[in-house]
Amino acid sequence: MAGDVVHVIDKGVEIGSTTVNPSGNWTFTPVTPLADGAHDITATQTNPATGATSNPSTDFPFKVDTTVPPVPTISGATDNVGPVVGPIPAHGTTDDNDPVIAGKGVPGDIVHVLDNGVDIGSTTVNPSGDWTFKPTVPLADGPHDITAEQSNPATGATSGPSQDFPFNVDTTTPVAPSITQVLDAVGAVTGPVPINGTTDDNDPVISGKGVAGDIVHVMDKGVEIGSTTVSGTGDWSFKPATALADGAHDLTATQANPATGKLSLPSNDWTFTVDTALPKETVAISSLSDHTSGANIPAGSSTSDTSPVVHGSVSSSLLSGETLVIYRDGQKVGVATMNGTSWTFNDSGLTIGNHTYTAQVENSMGHGPTSDPYAFSEISPLPAETVSISNLIDDSGSSNVNVPSGGQTYDTSPIVNGTVSSPLLSGETLAVYLDGNKVGNATVNGTSWSFNGSGVLPGNHTYTAQVENSVGHGFASNQYNFTELAGNGGKVAAFYVRPNYTGTGTGTYTFEMDLTGCFVNGVQVTVSSAYITTQDGVNDYLAFPTQIPGTQIWSIQLPTGVGAAKNAYGLTWNVVGISGGVVDTHSITSLIASPGVWFAFNAIPAGSGLTTPLTGVHATLAVQHDASQVASVEDATLITDNGQAHHTVVGEHDAFTGTTGHDTVDLNADPTSYFKETTAHIQGSTVHPTEAAGVTPAANTLHLTGDHQVLDLTSLTGQTAAAKISGIEVIDLGGHTNHLNLSLTDVLNLGEQDLFQKDGKQQMMVNGSDGDSVDLSNAHIAGVADGVWHQEGTAQVGGVTYNVYEHSGAHTELLIQQGVQIALHN
Repeated sequence: MAGDVVHVIDKGVEIGSTTVNPSGNWTFTPVTPLADGAHDITATQTNPATGATSNPSTDFPFKVDTTVPPVPTISGATDNVGPVVGPIPAHGTTDDNDPVIAGKGVPGDIVHVLDNGVDIGSTTVNPSGDWTFKPTVPLADGPHDITAEQSNPATGATSGPSQDFPFNVDTTTPVAPSITQVLDAVGAVTGPVPINGTTDDNDPVISGKGVAGDIVHVMDKGVEIGSTTVSGTGDWSFKPATALADGAHDLTATQANPATGKLSLPSNDWTFTVDTALPKETVAISSLSDHTSGANIPAGSSTSDTSPVVHGSVSSSLLSGETLVIYRDGQKVGVATMNGTSWTFNDSGLTIGNHTYTAQVENSMGHGPTSDPYAFSEISPLPAETVSISNLIDDSGSSNVNVPSGGQTYDTSPIVNGTVSSPLLSGETLAVYLDGNKVGNATVNGTSWSFNGSGVLPGNHTYTAQVENSVGHGFASNQYNFTELAGNGGKVAAFYVRPNYTGTGTGTYTFEMDLTGCFVNGVQVTVSSAYITTQDGVNDYLAFPTQIPGTQIWSIQLPTGVGAAKNAYGLTWNVVGISGGVVDTHSITSLIASPGVWFAFNAIPAGSGLTTPLTGVHATLAVQHDASQVASVEDATLITDNGQAHHTVVGEHDAFTGTTGHDTVDLNADPTSYFKETTAHIQGSTVHPTEAAGVTPAANTLHLTGDHQVLDLTSLTGQTAAAKISGIEVIDLGGHTNHLNLSLTDVLNLGEQDLFQKDGKQQMMVNGSDGDSVDLSNAHIAGVADGVWHQEGTAQVGGVTYNVYEHSGAHTELLIQQGVQIALHN
């Protein structure tokens, strides 16, 4: 009522009053601000004149809220377009230009979504506190930075912005990638494969260009065969995980944005053919020849021709597109010239050293079958100079003495002199060899040269000289032969026993010695004394001193009337120099001088086989000549009285045929030169005497007496008298560092069954010591089963241990004394 006083009450408590205006209206603003929270307002009016107060009005409840809403959150954005859908990561890329943006807020509040600070729409937080928003206007391609604010719809209070959620919108389609190369990395022909080309590489490297980070999908005839990622430089490469089949291929590539999945159009095509089929022909290298002379160069040999010709064949004519390629030391050097199934190739520019040729029939890809290797050595051209040895000088005395070829010397360091046809060229040397072993280089002065030897051992020797290139090759000089006597004393040139038999049981015996060629330092020596004793020890001792200067013969005559009981004598003699010193002593334990037999001995050095080697054992010296033959011989045979040891010395030009079945042939010559002689023949008897218990079985032995010698039985052995060697069951390497080559054929030719051990096998034996060596080879023999050599334990024979080597196919054994080195060639 106008004029009345209205009292405003909040939850029964008056909070102020106001007067109703003449129009009957009133308003009230609390003097004290209402507290945040719930309020319930009522009012009463009082007549100021009477003080009468009305009942309370209807209540007006409300809430006071003066707070600012909290900041909402953005939990993510979701892509619902294209091949890649789902959550968009912060800073990610999407091809959805109206993605669903979601977050958390205060239920009922209004969320305003901003892009780069510009409001792009709003939504209401649901009772669960979640909100989502989908732009009504599509977002433009490019970067976006989304934030959100929320407002209290009752109060209009607005929060600050949420954390930002940046991402990129890209609705474009990637450009097509490109294929720039297909690379062959297999076979003889490698490198880029051209469009419409052919390759034998069934997993070549495919490469091209694209957008960095995009995924390139490689297709073959429209079917994907794999994928790869473009590098930061815009390059990509791909190698098929599954080999491409032989035949035609058509490659294309597409690239996809990994974020949006947008796929480009296909790239350019790259067509090519895969062909991995190999030629069917086989190829062989048959020979190598000198391109000038045509001389054959055997495999494993050497040549000075820097342009040799390689020869070979193929199993059938080459097909179209095939070539025959020659490789030297693994590097292609050219293509052969074909003539049907034969071919040749003239190489050039070979360098010094070891080389190997191979040949290959190749298809267009450089693949095909390869021949066996053909190895040889290229040496520098041989020197053109010729060299000769002119003389040998003994300078051990007061004056120099010339030693002629074939002569003798006591000088262990003689001087070798010679000439060359022209002065040596740069890089050439003049080497001197003694018995095939290089002993040094000569001092050369223009076309003359000399070499001072040293340490020459007693025995027969040969000097040669050779002008050599840088690898030690050249032509050898003439041979210069001589005998070193130092340490051996004098040399007896001939020794004769002449029985003058009367036919009545009596006679005289004259012992003569020819001293021709017996020199000390170039001066002929004479005999001082000789002593003759009977074999049975009867004291009819006779001593005959002799001194016959200027003569070559001395003789001793036994008493007449020598009967059969006393026809065996021992003989000892000394050879002395003019200074009176003994330089040679010879002894023969037993000499049986039978009537009607000539005894002749030539070239008997001290310690030779003519001296009985067994202490206390009597022996017989038997000579092959009868009374009508007056020529001396160079070999003699020593037989022990019990018949068990039968030694024969064989010289350079001698032959031997055994009769006892227990012969030892002492080869007093180099085997290589001996067996080149037409007279060379060593034949043992295969009828063996019965051996005594516990001793070495009876067998025929070939004994090498020299050092550093090689006995190669190849083509020498046989089972008939026509062979150079037959009936020899034992090889004794005897000297020092000797070597034996033999094969299964030789063991079968020379061996005998159960000769050394009773196991039913054919057997042969090799004796030797440390430093000696044996090369034992296999052989393919008609009628004999193929097999291999292998060691089959050891055996004791005559107290000596042997390694036993058995052939698995031939039922054959070779016993080799332990210590001898063995090389098996199966």
